[in-house]
Amino acid sequence: MIHVLSHREIDDEAVSLQNLIVNVVGHELSSPEYVPDWDHATPLKIRAEVFVELNKCWETAGLDTGTDLGLSLVWHSSGSGLRGASTIQTVRDGRNDVSIDFEGFELGGTLTIQIVVTLLGAPTERRPLAAHRPGSRLRGSEKRIRLEGAGSRFPISHVSFAETGLAGGLPAAWLVLFESKELYDSGVGNMRLYMNTDHEHVRDYVADPDLRPDLGHVLRADVNRQVVLHALQAEDLDPTATYPSESMGELLAMSFNRNFPGRTVEEIQAMLKNSPGEFEAHLQARGGFLA
Repeated sequence: MIHVLSHREIDDEAVSLQNLIVNVVGHELSSPEYVPDWDHATPLKIRAEVFVELNKCWETAGLDTGTDLGLSLVWHSSGSGLRGASTIQTVRDGRNDVSIDFEGFELGGTLTIQIVVTLLGAPTERRPLAAHRPGSRLRGSEKRIRLEGAGSRFPISHVSFAETGLAGGLPAAWLVLFESKELYDSGVGNMRLYMNTDHEHVRDYVADPDLRPDLGHVLRADVNRQVVLHALQAEDLDPTATYPSESMGELLAMSFNRNFPGRTVEEIQAMLKNSPGEFEAHLQARGGFLA
């Protein structure tokens, strides 16, 4: 199939992605193909470092010198099916940094990031074959980041607690249920997050997470806390062991190591018993509470 362009585009050499930084709870990865320590309780921040030669952009796109161009990140998650875009910022000559924050529950599978340059405003003079409509796409490049294996999306259900009897029908905001503590059972197949649609704030958050970003932080931190507590209750969990992919052992070990790197289960069990305040402070720091 032949793709016919409606206008001239910016040359590949005029816009180059120098680096794509993925920040996972304070740990930075440079242009990764895979994020090994991610799960659906973990937020991501992505920052693209893009080098732009503005003169070459204007020249190859047939635009007047000084024409305003916009730079943004457009994304799609294969696991959640969600898509969106960052705020568009005006392109400047040289290095440009553009970033976007994700809640863990927005993502899954493979995250596709497109670095997109668009026309911000209508040119003062229309030239043949040059873009003239604001928003016209002039350049795009793509980067894919694998977050998890196929089929391992964190299961989430939106239900009425009053109708289902979950949590005794009480107006709790959410509930995390673990069906198994066996380390070799399926991880995501034996745990589920239930969001209570009876709760007004939960309904608002489910409809549009941007309306209640504070709730997203608290939800993420609470799920992180409950997974760690489940890990501390699991018999014979060894954070240094290699468990089958997507197993309960892998999920619990990954969560434990992210929150308490280099520590043993026995150490953290003792901390929880003897210094619960210190234990909670560690989880706040690692789990992104009020981040």
